Amino acid sequence: MLNVLKNETIKFINEKKLYIMLGVIFVLVILGVIAYKDMINNVMTGDARIETYSQEFITILQNFNGVTFSKMFLLDFIYKPYFSIYLIFISIIAVNVFSNDYKSGNLEFALLTNTTVTQLYLGKVLFMMLVSTIIVSINFILSLILGQIAFGGSIPVAELLEVLVLYFISVIPAVAFSLIISLISLTKLSPNVIIGASIGVIILFGIIDTLTKFKYISPIGILSFFEQGIPSFNISMIISLGMAVIYILLLSIGLVKVINKVDY
Repeated sequence: MLNVLKNETIKFINEKKLYIMLGVIFVLVILGVIAYKDMINNVMTGDARIETYSQEFITILQNFNGVTFSKMFLLDFIYKPYFSIYLIFISIIAVNVFSNDYKSGNLEFALLTNTTVTQLYLGKVLFMMLVSTIIVSINFILSLILGQIAFGGSIPVAELLEVLVLYFISVIPAVAFSLIISLISLTKLSPNVIIGASIGVIILFGIIDTLTKFKYISPIGILSFFEQGIPSFNISMIISLGMAVIYILLLSIGLVKVINKVDY
């Protein structure tokens, strides 16, 4: 499994997808900095536009700092209402990891290296866990550094820890969704069709999860908790997080059973 993890990591580092993703994240952070600077200026100058802001949001803008920006940036990439850009990236990577090798026949050659099909797929799942963590880490580090440069301020330990928790628990629904894609990849559908279907499912689930209580039982529901208000970890999220863990366990068992019945 570790060799599979190593090989997938090396392939990912050498692909253009990584650098496109880094570029998108960087651009979104810059746009976020510009947007929040504008909103802070509206509050400071008493602009009429602040009438659309909640009192809680106004208070936050009055005490804005780099850590606060990193927290608010969660809403621009990961916990984005209706659709998560982060999850779309994860789905594209997952299709490449699980589907392309199977469709191209490369999977058959990988199995000739004394690696069992179970080890191969579980190694790919470990890679998806790793790459999800890497993406989340890049988001956190970049938003915090640029946030501190743009807004300064102290770094409250309690707020920083909460931001860290909010960033890194998002790895769990990402892995759950990757496992769904791993099962779909065993069908005869082409990788492009699976990518299109995956993005469609992300948007569909995002809308349903955002507008209803389905978020409590959805594999990615935890990413739709902040359609209103400020990002903050709460008890309700633990239920959704627990469901995502259950999905991972069940889907992992299902994957192991299915892959051993597939003719490679």
